[in-house]
Amino acid sequence: MTKLNPFNLLNSLLIFSLFALTITPGFSEEEIPKILVKLNAQKIEINNKSYLAVNFQNEKHWHTYWKNPGDAGLPIKIDLGKSTQNFQALEWPTPKRYIEPGNAWAYGYENEYTLFYQLKEELIEANVDLMVTWLVCKHICIPGKADLNFNYNTESISMTPGNLLLKEVPKSEIIKRFERLPQLNNTLLKDVDIVLTKHTSKEETLKLYYNLNKSTGNYLSINENFLFPFPNPLLDFKHEKIFLDQKNFIYANMDIEWNGLYLEPEIPFPADNKLASPLGIKFLYRPAGNSQSFIVEKKFSVLSNSSNELSKFYELLRPIELGKAPGKSAIASSDKKGSNSTNKSILKYILLAFLGGLILNLMPCVLPVISLKLFSLTSLKGKDKTEILKHNLFYTLGVLSTFIALASVVFILKLSGTVVGWGFQLQSPTFILIMTLGLFIFGLNMFGLFEFQTPGGKFLGSVKLSGHSGDFLNGILATILSTPCSAPFLGTALAFAFTQGTLVIYSIFLFVGLGLAFPFLLTGIFPSLISFLPRPGNWMNTLKSFLGLSLIGTAIWLLSVLQELVGPSYIIWVLVGASFIFYGIFLKQKSKNKSLFFYGFLALGVLTIYFKFPEKDLSPATSQSNIQLIKKAGLEWEKWSKNKTQNYQERKILTFIDFTADWCLTCKVNEKLIIDSKDFRQLIKENNISLLLGDWTNGDQEITDWLLKQNMAGVPAYFFINRKGELINLGETISVKKLKDLL
Repeated sequence: MTKLNPFNLLNSLLIFSLFALTITPGFSEEEIPKILVKLNAQKIEINNKSYLAVNFQNEKHWHTYWKNPGDAGLPIKIDLGKSTQNFQALEWPTPKRYIEPGNAWAYGYENEYTLFYQLKEELIEANVDLMVTWLVCKHICIPGKADLNFNYNTESISMTPGNLLLKEVPKSEIIKRFERLPQLNNTLLKDVDIVLTKHTSKEETLKLYYNLNKSTGNYLSINENFLFPFPNPLLDFKHEKIFLDQKNFIYANMDIEWNGLYLEPEIPFPADNKLASPLGIKFLYRPAGNSQSFIVEKKFSVLSNSSNELSKFYELLRPIELGKAPGKSAIASSDKKGSNSTNKSILKYILLAFLGGLILNLMPCVLPVISLKLFSLTSLKGKDKTEILKHNLFYTLGVLSTFIALASVVFILKLSGTVVGWGFQLQSPTFILIMTLGLFIFGLNMFGLFEFQTPGGKFLGSVKLSGHSGDFLNGILATILSTPCSAPFLGTALAFAFTQGTLVIYSIFLFVGLGLAFPFLLTGIFPSLISFLPRPGNWMNTLKSFLGLSLIGTAIWLLSVLQELVGPSYIIWVLVGASFIFYGIFLKQKSKNKSLFFYGFLALGVLTIYFKFPEKDLSPATSQSNIQLIKKAGLEWEKWSKNKTQNYQERKILTFIDFTADWCLTCKVNEKLIIDSKDFRQLIKENNISLLLGDWTNGDQEITDWLLKQNMAGVPAYFFINRKGELINLGETISVKKLKDLL
C-alpha cells in the first residue's frame, strides 16, 4: 500500500483551486437596482377580438423565465383569480437562451415583452385581479410579486406595490408583439428530421437527434436554440449541441432524462424501445430566413434502434462553439471585457476568503484549538526542518479536507434547493451533541486521565500512536470550531460563494482553509519563526491543564447551545451519559484489567444519550430562546422580519439590527463588550433608536435569504438604518464610536 504523501496532496488541492479560477463564471460588482421588473395590464382589440395584454419591462441585462426555465429558475406565473374562466392564455413569446454561473442554461426574457389572454366570454364583473410572480436573474436571482387590479371597461389600473407600475405601452407596439407570437405549424416538420433513441451510455436517459434536410449553415443567433423544448412532466431536457457537416447542413442533439419514475403513478423507462403510450414533444423552431418562430410537435410511438449508428455519425461532424453566431467570432469583444472583469471579481473574493480565514485564527471560538497547535509546536523546537514542515502540512491537510467536505455539503444542499449560510451545521442538535462529547473527552485527556491520541502531539496526554494523525485531527477540529465565527472579509466572500456555481464554492472554501492554516504553513517553511516560543519544560504540564479547562469550557458552551435547540430536559440525560463515559474511562485508567467494565460504561453512556434524544418537533426551545433574547442587555428588542425592516426604512426610523445565534461565540463576545455596555445603552436611549433582533440559532430561512442578499453568509451581522432610510451594513464587528459616527 502506497504511503500518503502530504506534499503531493496539497499540490493537487492548490492546482484544483487555481484551475477553478480560470473557468468559472463570476460575479458582477455593480449594485442591484431597487426596481428590476415593471408591469401593467391593458385591453386591446385585434381582428374584432378582445384581449388582455400583461406588459413587462425588465431592468437592462436582467431576465425572467419562459414556460421551460431551463436548468433552473421559475417561469412567470399570472393568477387571474375569479376571472380565470373568462380568459384563455395565448402562446408566450419566443424566449432567448442565457448562460448563467456554473454553465446553467436558462430560457427567458429581457427588456420589454407581453403575455396575452383572449377574452372568451363577457365579464360579469369588470374588475380583473391579477397576482403576478416572477424570478428575475443576472448574477443573482431575486423573486418578485405584484398584485394588480384592472378594470376591463374603464381600463383603469392600480397595483401594489405601486412603484412597479409600468407606464402605458403604445397599442401599435402591443399589436407588433401579438403578431410575433409563435403559432402551431406542423407542416414545418417536413424540413426537420427528428429521431428519439435510448442513450448509448447513460441509464434511464433518452437522446434526441435532429437536423435540417437542406443546407443553411449556422443561421442561429448567439442566444438561440435550434429547437426550444416545451416543458414535459415525463422529460428533463438537457443542453443542445449543434454541429455542421462538410455540405453546411445543420445537425443537433440533446440528452433527455426520464422523469416518469418520479410521477404518481410511476411511469417506467421504456423497455425494448416500446413506449407505453404515444409521446408528444413540442418545440419552438425558427426556419432559416424567417424572423418568426413556430410551434412544431412530434409524436413518438417507439424509440429508434439506431442509437449506435447515430452516435458514430455525429462524431464525424464539426461541433459549433457555444455562442458562435453567423459571421461572428465565438466570443464577442464585449464578452472578452466581461471575462476580464469576471476574473478580477473572482480574484477579489478569493483574496477576501483568504484574509477572512487568516483572521479566523484570532476569533474566540478557534482559540482553544489554535492554542493546542501552538503548544505542539513548542515540542518541535530544534527538530529537523523537514519534520516540522510535515507536521504543519498534515495540520493543513486536516483543515483543507474539512473545508472540502463542508463545500460538498453546501453543494448537495444547493442541488436540493436549500439555501444555507455559514455555520449551518451548528443548527443541527446531533452535530452539536457529537462535538460536545468529543471536546469533553479531549479535555479529560489533557488532564492525563487516560491514554488517547489528541491533536497536540506526544506531549498532550501520553500519546502512543505514531505518525501525524494528531496534526490532521487538529486541523479538522480547528475547522469545525471556526464555523460559528464570521470574521471580517469572510462574510462577503462566503455570501458570494453560496450564490455561485460548484467550482466557485470549492475555490472560496479552499482559500478560507488556506487562510486558516497559513500561519502554520509559514512556520513549516520558516521554522525560525517559532523561536519566540519557550523551550519544553515543566511549565508545559501546567499549561496542559489550562488547555484542558479551555476544552471543557468549550464543551459546556456547546451544551448550553444544545439546550436552546432541544430544551433543558434533555441536557440532564447528556450529563448522565457523560458521567457513565467518564467513570468508564476512570476505571480503565485505574486498572487495565477492567476492560469489560470500561466498554460497558462507555456503551451505557452512549445508549443513554442516544435513546433519550428528543424528536425535533417536541423542542420548546425556539420560543423560549426568542423571549430571552428580546430582553437582552436591559433593552427592549423587537423580533426581526423583512417586512419590519422595509417598513422602518420607508418611515426613516433610526434602527440598529443585530443578527445573532446562541452557538456564535463571537456574537456573545460582542454582546458582552459592546451591546451590554453602559455607553451603548445610553446611545440607544438618547437617540431613540429602535432595536431589531434576528435569532439564527435554529436556522431561519428568511434570515438566511436576507443575509445572502446583503452579502453576509452568517453571524454576527449588524446593520443600521439612518435618518435617510438607508440600510448600512456594519459587518461582523461593531463599536459605539462607529454608531456615533453614523448619527
